[in-house]
Amino acid sequence: MAIHLINPMEDYTGAELHTANLYRILSEHTNVTIWSTLEPDVRLAQLVPIRRIRAWRGQMPIGGTIVFVGFYYYVGRWVSFTPNRRRILVCNTDHVPSFKHFYRRISLDGRRSVELVHVSESIKQMIGLPGWICPSPIDLELFSAVSAPRDRTFTVGRHSRDTSQKHHDDEPAFYARLLAAGCKVRVMGGTLLQDRMAPCPGNLELMPFGAEPSPAFLQQLDCFYYRTNSNFFEAYGRVVFEAMACGLPVVVHRNGGYAEFLTHGEDAFIFDTDDEAFEMIMRLKADPDLRARIGTNARKRVRQIYSDHQVNDLKQFYLA
Repeated sequence: MAIHLINPMEDYTGAELHTANLYRILSEHTNVTIWSTLEPDVRLAQLVPIRRIRAWRGQMPIGGTIVFVGFYYYVGRWVSFTPNRRRILVCNTDHVPSFKHFYRRISLDGRRSVELVHVSESIKQMIGLPGWICPSPIDLELFSAVSAPRDRTFTVGRHSRDTSQKHHDDEPAFYARLLAAGCKVRVMGGTLLQDRMAPCPGNLELMPFGAEPSPAFLQQLDCFYYRTNSNFFEAYGRVVFEAMACGLPVVVHRNGGYAEFLTHGEDAFIFDTDDEAFEMIMRLKADPDLRARIGTNARKRVRQIYSDHQVNDLKQFYLA
């Protein structure tokens, strides 16, 4: 049985990595092809084999199961006449108008059945249609526990795409507050903040997105902090779980699908206000034992989320 994974594969971000990890898991058991709707990112092309869809040449998904990862891209007319046994749509953003348009197109205005996979319960509720909840797959073997040098300045950081959606409007002021409290701040994917941050040589790094491999970047942190723009809901937030896989304590805003997988005060800290976030980070800065406990529990929690049982469920669903 063939499985066809559809995604633009144009950037090294969450949906693309979701696609690549589905390929990693499923290709051990069946014939899997990743089909790109655009020119693929070079890094992704080195990671997994990717084919471009060129329907006019007959180069497109035919037969088997077709899996659309996300609904934020354009699907050509080929979707109307290619035969597939199953059609699956992975819902990983909360933009309902885009979902409705995409769903209507790939279901041929309701003439073809489409199964839904939601990356979180929050997204399922926003979409308003039933489906299986399955976290975005992550290769945990890439993320080893952080071993921080004792003399390192307490470092708070995060990484994401370098877009306004991924950064809250209050971040420059919040980072300045952390710097004033003696922290170092590293933001990969934060160059858009440069004009709003006063220079702070040595203790502030605003790096381009992808400047370092994320596992290496996370090794330089003592705490992972994350929130997005108030107008953007993070459907799942795989970067949070990558940090937890490294044994980092995470301090995250409540507005994200990741929050439903976490327990405040046990394997993460979840905040609503700037003051709460600052107080949590200061507690972690002052208490190495607390950092170790939360980080250890975070790593255990990620192993539970991505247990052998969960991976087997994923395989059974897609290979059915």
